[in-house]
Amino acid sequence: MLIFVITTTAHPEDCEIPGKTLHWIADYCMYQAETDDFLDEKVQTCFEKNQGYTLKNTCENKKKYKMKICAHLAGMGYINGNAELCFKDMEFVPPTVRNDGI
Repeated sequence: MLIFVITTTAHPEDCEIPGKTLHWIADYCMYQAETDDFLDEKVQTCFEKNQGYTLKNTCENKKKYKMKICAHLAGMGYINGNAELCFKDMEFVPPTVRNDGI
């Protein structure tokens, strides 16, 4: 009896949104708390709450948090109040994502 083992290499999901989901969550929480201090209590509370159900590094999750950041910025009057334009701007990458960590 011959046994064939098929191995596959896991390819990272092709996604136009760069970075890791946890970095998007960190940036989202810092925008929400209006600070760049990741250790801020409000940031930590937000981060713990959000990472609890979004641990997977998927394109869908990265899109979700990019849109949340863009909606927050638009709501504050930045980016001409247009979250969709912000989301479509592939050059918009917040600092934690851009630096691959804090």
